[in-house]
Amino acid sequence: MIWQIDLSVLSLIVICGFATIMVKDLLSAAIIFGAYSFLMCLLWTEMGAVDVAFTEASVGAGVSTILFIAATFQTSRIVKARRHGRLISKVIGFLAAVVLGLVLLAAESDFPRFADPGSPASLHLSPYYITHTLTDTAVPNMVTSVLADYRGFDTMFETAVIFTAGLAVIAILRRSRRKDPEELPETYTISEGYKDTIIRFISRQLVPFMQLFALYVVAHGHHSPGGGFQGGLSWGPASFCWQ
Repeated sequence: MIWQIDLSVLSLIVICGFATIMVKDLLSAAIIFGAYSFLMCLLWTEMGAVDVAFTEASVGAGVSTILFIAATFQTSRIVKARRHGRLISKVIGFLAAVVLGLVLLAAESDFPRFADPGSPASLHLSPYYITHTLTDTAVPNMVTSVLADYRGFDTMFETAVIFTAGLAVIAILRRSRRKDPEELPETYTISEGYKDTIIRFISRQLVPFMQLFALYVVAHGHHSPGGGFQGGLSWGPASFCWQ
């Protein structure tokens, strides 16, 4: 890894993190959060975790950003200022972040250095996975075998977390249907775009390529980084682009 690139990416991640918290415009915060997720995707790629980078790009920079923007239009764009307790909340949050950072730095000193061939993981875990993956799971790709077999319960509960988050988004964005027409709320339109607008035209042209890439990730998940999880998350943004 090139430390100059890593330092630049980490600096931008910290800046985006603080900017997301400090801005009062929720739409701007959602866009900055999308940039934060994209930088995290670059960081995971730099560290060699391509499958995690796939997930971060799909969930963080893709689906989550779109859902945050939709929730902003359905609720309010500006955060209401509180008269009391705002400074105290900031101080408590800052102190908690500092304490947690010190704890993580203290724990990091006991970790082996990155890609250390003499670390316990390299000496004990990795050789077992390399030599027994095909025998134990009948899956050629070690990443897929670890995600779906060796740590299958962990992956299952990760999927449960995403499902719960989806239910929460539906609960926020859905609209109740009332039987009495007189009680129906006034029509609320987020955007009155036309069918021939540039954004809608370009986004719909990208849908087939996004879907083909998602199918490729799913089909080659047993031979290369990817699989059903990353492929499904890559297919999701294509549905939003078609709307």
